[in-house]
Amino acid sequence: MKTTSLARRLKIAAFYDVHLGHHRTTTEHIIEGFTKILDDETEISTWDILAFPGDLFDRALMLTHQSLGDIFMFFSRLLKKCEKYDITILVLEGTPGHDWKQSRIFKFILNAISEHRPLKVDLHYVDKLCVEYLPKFDINILYVPDEWNTDIQDTYDEAVQAVHARGLDQVDFCLFHGAFNYQIDANLNPKAHNEDLWSSLVRYYIFAGHVHFRSQYKNILVGGSFDRLAHGEEQDKGWVTCEICQDGQHEIIFHDNPYATKYITIDVRGKTPEEVLSIVRETCSNLPEHSHVRLFTYDRDAINDAMKHLKTEFQFIFFTTKVDKKEKQQRTLKIAPTKFESIDLNPENIQRIVSDKLNQLPNVDTSKVLGYLQKFLVKG
Repeated sequence: MKTTSLARRLKIAAFYDVHLGHHRTTTEHIIEGFTKILDDETEISTWDILAFPGDLFDRALMLTHQSLGDIFMFFSRLLKKCEKYDITILVLEGTPGHDWKQSRIFKFILNAISEHRPLKVDLHYVDKLCVEYLPKFDINILYVPDEWNTDIQDTYDEAVQAVHARGLDQVDFCLFHGAFNYQIDANLNPKAHNEDLWSSLVRYYIFAGHVHFRSQYKNILVGGSFDRLAHGEEQDKGWVTCEICQDGQHEIIFHDNPYATKYITIDVRGKTPEEVLSIVRETCSNLPEHSHVRLFTYDRDAINDAMKHLKTEFQFIFFTTKVDKKEKQQRTLKIAPTKFESIDLNPENIQRIVSDKLNQLPNVDTSKVLGYLQKFLVKG
C-alpha cells in the first residue's frame, strides 16, 4: 500500500491493552510473553517508536501486590532496551478504572535508574487530550485518553481545536483509547465514537485501544489485547507494527503472541459425568499450565462431581462453568440498550464533568458551584 511520504523511514510497534495486574491472566505470564519479544533483538532493533495506546494496567495495584516487583523489573529492562536501540516510548492513559495513572511508574523508574547511570530514553507519558510534535521524526501526534469528556462529540470537537491550534488540518498519527461505532453498536454503548470523523483527522494511522478484538477500519488500527484475558477471546492475540518508508510505501503486520494464555470452552451439554471427564481430560492433556477451561452445560449441579475430579487432576488449570439459559440471554439483550454507563471521577476530570452537567440545567450559577467545588478539592 502507498500513501504520502514521510521525511524519513518510520516503524512503530504498538502493544494494545496489556492489562498488567489482571485477576485471571497472570501478570507473570503476560510479562513472559513480552520478554520473549524483547529477546528478539533482530526485530526490536528496527523499531523507532514503541506505543502503548492505553490500559497498560488492569486495575489499581497496592505496593504489596505480588506482581509489582516483576512489573518494575520488566519496565527497567524495557527502558534499557529502548536506550540501546534509540526507541521512543509513547504511553497513553487508557480507561481511568484500569490504568489509574499507574503508567507514570515508567518515569519514576527512569529517574531512579538515572540516579546511578544516566539513561537516555525519549519517554512520553500522556494523560490528557493534546497534540505533540516530535522533532526527531518530524511528526505530529494526537493523544486521546478514554472518557475524556462525558459527551463523545465534545471530545471530537476538542481534538479538532487542538489540531487547528497547531496550524494543522490533520495530524500524522493518533494514540486513541475508546470504542468506535463499527466495533460496538452505538445503541448498546452510547460512548462509541464516529470512526469516519476521527479517520479524517489523521493523515496516517490511528492506534486505537480498548476493544480486545483485532480489526481495521480505513486507517484505524486495532490490535486487540496483547494476551487473552477472558473466555470468548479465543482468536489470535499479539501486537502490530506499522512501517512507512520515504517513498510512501507502508506495511502493516500483525504479530502473533504464541505465548498467549489459552481460554477454552468445551460443550458438555447433555453429557453424563463419565463422558464429561473423558472429553475434558483429552483436551486438558494438551494444554499448558495456567490455561482456563470453561464447561458449557445445561445444569451446573449435574457436573459438580466431574469438576471436583478435574480440579484435583489438573491443579494448574483453572476450571469454570457456563450454564446454557437461552431465555435469560434473550431477556438480557432486551434491556442492554438501557445499560447504565459509569464514568470514573478524579481530581483532573471532575470539574469538567460537573460543568457539563450543570450547563444542561436551567437557572444554575455554574461558576458559583464550581467555585465551591474548587475550594473542596483544595481542602481535600
